[in-house]
Amino acid sequence: MIGDPERKRLLVVDDEESMRLAISRFLRTRGYEVEVAESAREALQVLASVRCAGMICDVRMPGMSGVELIPRALEIDPDLAVMMLTAVGDNSVATESLSRGAGEYLMKPVELGELMVALERVLNRRSISMERRDVERLIAEEVAHQTSALQHDRAETYSRSVESLALAVVLAESKDPYFAGTTARVTAISTAIADVLSLNAETRDHVSTAARLHDVGRLAIRDELLHKRGPLTADEYDHVKGHVRVGLEVLAPLIFLGSVLEFVEDHHERWDGMGYPNGRARDRISIGGRILAVADAFVSLTSKRAYRTPVDADSALALLADQAGSQFDPAFLDALVVIVTDRHVLGLTAD
Repeated sequence: MIGDPERKRLLVVDDEESMRLAISRFLRTRGYEVEVAESAREALQVLASVRCAGMICDVRMPGMSGVELIPRALEIDPDLAVMMLTAVGDNSVATESLSRGAGEYLMKPVELGELMVALERVLNRRSISMERRDVERLIAEEVAHQTSALQHDRAETYSRSVESLALAVVLAESKDPYFAGTTARVTAISTAIADVLSLNAETRDHVSTAARLHDVGRLAIRDELLHKRGPLTADEYDHVKGHVRVGLEVLAPLIFLGSVLEFVEDHHERWDGMGYPNGRARDRISIGGRILAVADAFVSLTSKRAYRTPVDADSALALLADQAGSQFDPAFLDALVVIVTDRHVLGLTAD
């Protein structure tokens, strides 16, 4: 088992004794410690006294329902992974359960193999969420510590801060199979574009640093939105767009980053002014922002995501070319074509 020690402890809540016994016996054969409760109120008492990694809960029970139990259980332990079971096929109940914090929803009678797969899935998401929160805390602590050291040695602090933050981003990415290696590829392509454009050494270094740090704010995006298969709602899209602001807030104390901060701020701006967060257009967008926009889009298209399969490099170039002069600076797309054609950048696409 991976993750925290209490990951092996589960709570089974069901008013039917036969169902409680069957599920708990099965889970014990798979190495889990199991607590049981025959009602929502008993479940709350268990959660208040014993820390559990997950709760498998019936929806329909006398008194307080399983749906009503979810938010109260999460008040006791916000990290609790919740899986709901019900014998009633009701989409509205499923939707309400998920909106209140459940991670999985299965219909009875449930196959034990299906139950195990869903349980591992919800527990893995719990582990990733907890690890991401720890990374965010480490980032905040590291930023605070490094900022206090500025007056002693600016150059050393710069290097150490960037490396610490970049490492935190890579660590967070490594926990997600769809984003592992993304920053490294964006950095390689962005740096190569800067070379093709013959930018001076300082600007080139700032582009490379911005590429390594541009997605630090992505840590604040909810997991379900990163992996959502359907289109985002307006509110969900606003939440995703907020990652630029979060990234700038994390990096703001590092005032010595200079133009790196501007490059990070601009990496979702569009050539036609329809981007975010500031709606800048054409030459008002920083050079680094324009480079990152091209590199980030190319890496995204050529990488596997939960909601689509990747395309090859040539197909990606064709798709991006359709956006020249609207989403992207045409000159910067031309530089990307040179790089892809020469194939001299390692990690152009995901493995």
